[in-house]
Amino acid sequence: SSKQYTIRFEQSTPSTPEQATKQAFHIPLQIGLLDSNGHELAISTQSNIERGIFSLKGTHEEITFEGLERAPIPSLLRGFSAPVKLDFDYSDEDLALLMAHDTDPFNQWEAGQRLSLKVILDSITCSRAGRQYQYSETFLNAFGVLLNNAATDPAFTAEALKLPSAGYVAENMSEVDAQAIYSVTNDLYKNLAKCHEPAFKEVLE
Repeated sequence: SSKQYTIRFEQSTPSTPEQATKQAFHIPLQIGLLDSNGHELAISTQSNIERGIFSLKGTHEEITFEGLERAPIPSLLRGFSAPVKLDFDYSDEDLALLMAHDTDPFNQWEAGQRLSLKVILDSITCSRAGRQYQYSETFLNAFGVLLNNAATDPAFTAEALKLPSAGYVAENMSEVDAQAIYSVTNDLYKNLAKCHEPAFKEVLE
């Protein structure tokens, strides 16, 4: 009802033997907002933000955007504006939208990697339980949007369509199962190829 959207940031740095308590860093966060159709929204805020960059200097800070008709999907850390690990609770639908429509190439690629990783890990869990994993239309369609825009930037599209490496998947497993990673990733590639066969053929030709 207030047409406002607030993001609260918190930063922390692990202690080291030489320094148990770490001071807050100055972290430049480049931010964009997308609507539910993937269109870029104009940013209006009274917070300290210049050219889309919010300067996080304390351990806890927040930024409020104004004049929004509905909750946006934030595109955070655009261009990898700071060498930090960002933890934000995106839904699968949010990641699919960023993957398909974000105007920032880094975040578009990152969203695809995060969503693909989640799908692969969930699929491995289902496989171990003897169940068949069902790929969502939202996930499959996001790949389709990338593929249909291949002519605009072929090199980026080629990278964006790659699934996470086996090593990266293994890093996110409590118990590494190399055979499961191979089988599930291979099955996912086959499903993507089958789902988007006409588009792949058009790009190839």
